[in-house]
Order: sequence, then C-alpha cells, then structure tokens
Amino acid sequence: MLVAGACALSGCVGPGYVAVPPDIMQMDPADIRLPDARSQNLSRFVTPQFADEVRVIEDPYGLETAELFFAASESLIIAEDQPAALARAATLAMSQRVPMVAYSDDNRRDINALIGKLGVKRVLLVGRVSYLRTEGALTVMQDPGTDKGLGQLTAFQFDTRVVTSPEEMVQAIAEVDPSQHVQLKTQWRKLVRDPRAEVGALPAQPPRDGQMAPVVIATPATSVPAAANARAFGAELRVMPTGNPLDSKAAFAMVVGLDGGNLVALGPDFGGSNLLVNRIRQGWSE
Repeated sequence: MLVAGACALSGCVGPGYVAVPPDIMQMDPADIRLPDARSQNLSRFVTPQFADEVRVIEDPYGLETAELFFAASESLIIAEDQPAALARAATLAMSQRVPMVAYSDDNRRDINALIGKLGVKRVLLVGRVSYLRTEGALTVMQDPGTDKGLGQLTAFQFDTRVVTSPEEMVQAIAEVDPSQHVQLKTQWRKLVRDPRAEVGALPAQPPRDGQMAPVVIATPATSVPAAANARAFGAELRVMPTGNPLDSKAAFAMVVGLDGGNLVALGPDFGGSNLLVNRIRQGWSE
C-alpha cells in the first residue's frame, strides 16, 4: 500500500511552491510555513518498504544503508576509510547509482556477506584497500584515482567541487546533482593515485527509488557512505545542523508530520527512533 496525503489540507501556494526547499536552513524563520511543510512531507508517495516506520541508522561504514536501499546490485564500491577516498567513492556511487562501503579489517566479513546478499559481481576499490575475495566469481578493479580514470569508469567528464572541511562533506553530498557530473575532492586530504592501474567500466544502474523515496535526514556527523547510499538510491538528503529537529524551525519543517513513518534518519546524532518520534510529536513552539 502506498502512502500519500493531500496537499489541499494546508492550502499549498501556487505552481512550483516548495514548502521545504533544499536551502531551507538559510530561510528567514518567518517565511517557513509549517502547515505547508507538513503537507509536503505527507504528500509523498512512498514505497511500502519505508511506510509506517521511522528508522534511525548510525551506519558508520555504509553496510546497513547499502542493504536498506539496494535489494540487489551488480556492483559495489569499497573505499579506504579516509576522507579523500570516501569523497571519490561517493562521487562514483551517486553518478552510477551504485552502493558504497568503507573498508576496515574488522568489517571484511560483513562486506563479504553484503556481496552475497546483493548478488554483487563487480567490486571497485577506491584508495588503499587490502580487500581480496578468494571465493566466488567476482571482478575486482582498482580505481586509479585520476580524472582520466573517472572518465573510463563512467564515460562522463566531471566538474570539480572542493570540500574545504569535514563538516561540509555531508552537505556537499546533499547538494550534488548526479546529472551534472560533479566530483567531490577534499582540500585537507589528497587521494592516493595509481595512474598505471587498469580499470574497466563501472556501469550505471537504473534508478531504484521510483520517485517514491522516504524523507531522509542527516547531520554533518552522518557518515559519507550512508549519505552517498541514500543519494545513490535516489533520495534527497535533508541536512540539519544537529540531530534535534526542535533546535530550529527550519529543521522541524524537515520532519513535521513524519512521526508515523516514511522517515529515515542517518547518523549518530538522532538518538534512536523513539527519541526522534517524541521530538516530532512535541511540536514546534515559537
């Protein structure tokens, strides 16, 4: 059963009016209409997988969101757990609609299990990743880390956005338009390059969300893999400064009306589903 609400309940204003725009955190609070925001939040058609539930997922390595947003995937990106490699992997994940995870020696088994669950046939390693799959038919490629390699993987040319601090990374992921082919690079950490690495294509996968993604919220503390997986799925990402939507009218507008479900919160700042639901139900007071 699909979930929808009627915009007419709050008297939405005119064609093109958006009650919760991407830049809502920069809006004057007086211009934010919470009844319209509620109507917009509830008027989304949401796939049954996400209906009637508020999920809070910390997911530091992207394993949970890869499985949540992708029932199957022929490709998986495994990135070194360092900022430059994660930014590169996020660029590829969003462009090609492929899930990504961050590698550590402690999660190798979990990554292998994910590969089996998703039916992955092709793995792209980004950065220094000591991953070696010894069983099953699996193609493993190494990203050379160059602009030329990015073109070989995707068949596109990319513009560059330089992210100047770790606190800006999740917002940068939220603002990427995959159709514009923008690669993210970190100013404070350089990507290890290996121009000699031979790489084939990382085929783009079809959109998964069917334009029925839930509302997905994040904070600057959300992991890069979790944020990128949501975007690769096709969801928009609403980034609030903290995990408490009662801290500002703009943040509350992002979630108003969603205490009954159709909401996925990514990262450690939200404090669990019950706390988030209670905060939404508490309501906003001027």
